[in-house]
This record gives sequence, structure tokens and C-alpha cells, in this order.
Amino acid sequence: MKEVIRYRLAYCISDYLTTLSGILLFSRLRYEIVADIHETYGSWLAYLKAYGVELTLAFLPPFMLLVYYLTGYYVNVTNKSRVQELLRTLMGVAIGTLSYMLVALLNDYLPMRSQQYELMVLFALCLFALTWTNRLIITTIIKKRIARDKRPKRFMAILPDPGELGHARELAGAYGLTVADTAVTAGGRADIEAISGSVISGKLDGVLVMAGSLDTEGIQRLMYDLYLPNLPILVAPDDSIFSFGAVMKYDHVIGEPLLDITRPRLPDAFVATKRAIDVAAAACGLLLAAPLIGVLALVIRRQSPGPVFYSQERIGYRRKPFRIHKLRSMRLDAEADNTPRLSSDDDARILPIGRLMRKYRLDELHNLWNVLVGERSL
Repeated sequence: MKEVIRYRLAYCISDYLTTLSGILLFSRLRYEIVADIHETYGSWLAYLKAYGVELTLAFLPPFMLLVYYLTGYYVNVTNKSRVQELLRTLMGVAIGTLSYMLVALLNDYLPMRSQQYELMVLFALCLFALTWTNRLIITTIIKKRIARDKRPKRFMAILPDPGELGHARELAGAYGLTVADTAVTAGGRADIEAISGSVISGKLDGVLVMAGSLDTEGIQRLMYDLYLPNLPILVAPDDSIFSFGAVMKYDHVIGEPLLDITRPRLPDAFVATKRAIDVAAAACGLLLAAPLIGVLALVIRRQSPGPVFYSQERIGYRRKPFRIHKLRSMRLDAEADNTPRLSSDDDARILPIGRLMRKYRLDELHNLWNVLVGERSL
């Protein structure tokens, strides 16, 4: 996880600096191409001090970082193809160029309208060339580091009969995997708990299911058991596996295809946009609700001495536990004997202010904090 954060930080710093460099390069070319700019400012350094250029240098780099984030570029930095990287870079540069043109270039007075479009293309080329080159260098370094530190992945092969072992090893080898253990099934039935236990124990990195080894119910049980550790289930497909529909995802496209059915993969752009919406909405919600939370906290303190907030452990994404925080709506000794009890409308343990908070769900306003830190989602 720390490595992934460092890689993301490296991309962010690189994108920020290359955007700055692209603006400076474009400003230099623009100064040389547009005669009016050359005559007005006399020198390139004087042109850089122009109000519009200073605003561009200040606001365009962070805007481009936001654009790159929303296109999903920073979501999965350790597992992406060069083509995917190229397309996302082109998309981000195109959005940034159009935004810059609408805000800055269209306000310029030029003798010919076509010159504005030529400058737009020139700006896009400057930005793309620098950004793509630096990203290519960083991606190459990351891939070499991962390849150097990466050990062969050890998979359990689930076979319909022992005669399939050779095929399973050949298929696994084509994907850089090692068959470290096997399990033979009969009629699509297997001891799913035993298979899952072997994988979750840490000795294995995933499961390779050969076609016909498990029926649909068996694969579904295996998916459920391996959901928490987020381990891959790769399937050599037959006709029955297509019943999983959109859950399927090609893991590689070399030789015989394998399908990764462990989990549905949302597009990186969707994941990034959803997280951005969560952060923005939670931050705004907390700011707007802060005065109300403060007033409710004072009333709770007056009606019942003790902590204002109530904390409780909940199970979140991938069964990961987290602590949820709510405004306390009951007396401090509501569960003095440590025995949970369901509350009712006329429950004497509920504070007077607690009834109001529960009616309008005001005690859950602080849940926005869990959304802000990524433990929950709107």
C-alpha cells in the first residue's frame, strides 16, 4: 500500500511539473509566433508576468491534476497497459486544452480565427509530449521494479480429473503462474471450505479453475469465500461460465483466455469520480452541519453528562471493521449491564433531545466523517 501511495505521488508531482513546463514552452512559442505579443511585451520574461499568463501558471496545473484524477489515471497505478495509459493521457490533455481554449485563448484578439485553433493544437502538443514522456519513464521504472521484486504466483488448480494437470500447468505457465497444489472434483462438487482455507492461509495466491471442474453453485461459493482476502479466481471458460455475465473480465489476452470472476471491476474513471463526489459532498455536509452538531452536542451534555458521541464497530467493505460515530441519543447507563436491547418509541433510556434526533436522523450527521475518510460511501 505504501508503495502504491509513493507511485501515485510520483505521477502527481510529474504531472504538475510537466503541466508547468508545457505552459512555459507554449508561452515561449506563442510569444514568438504572435507578432502583437512580441511587440507589446518586448521580452519573453516580461510576457510571463502578464496577468493572464500568471493565472494560467497558478491554476491550470492543479486543474489538470483534477482532470487526470477524474479520468481514473491515479486509481490503479501498478496494473495498467501502455495503450490504456496513452488513451487516458490523450483524454486528459484534450479536456485541459478545450478548457484552456474556452477560458483563455478565445479571449485573445488575433487577426485570423484560424490562428487560435493552431495555437490550441500547439498547446495540446506541448502538454501531451511532456506529460506522456514523463509518464512513460515513470511507468517503465515501476514495471521494472515490480518485475524485479515479484515472485511467481502460486495457484491451486481445481481439475475435473487428474489428466487435466498437464493442461493446467501449461496454461498457468503462459500467465507466469505456478501450480503449487491441486484439487480434483467429481461432477462439479468439491470441498469449497478446504480449498478456500488453503488459499486464505497465505501459502497460495489464488485459484485456477479448469473448465468443468465446478458447477455454478460451487464457483459462487468459492467467490464468496475468497471475497474478503480479495484473491483472484481465474477460470478456463466453457459455455456455463458465461452465466456470470458482466462479472467476467479477461485477465490477459495471450493464448487461451482466462477469466477473472473474483469481483466486478468498475471503470477507474467511475471509481475516481465516485470518490470525488463522496469527499466533496461529505466535506460540504460536515461544514453545513457543524453548527447544528455543536448545538445538539451542548443539549446532550446538559441532559446527560458524559461523552457526546457514541461509537460502535461496524463491518464495512470486504468485511473490514470500522468505527461509526453518532451523536448519543440515550443515557450513558443505557446498557450498563453490557446487554444490547432494542429501543422502542417510549423507551425511558432515550434522552428528550434524542427523540428529536432519532425522528429526523440528526444523530447520524456525524456519519459523514466516515464517508470523508473513505470508510463508507454515499
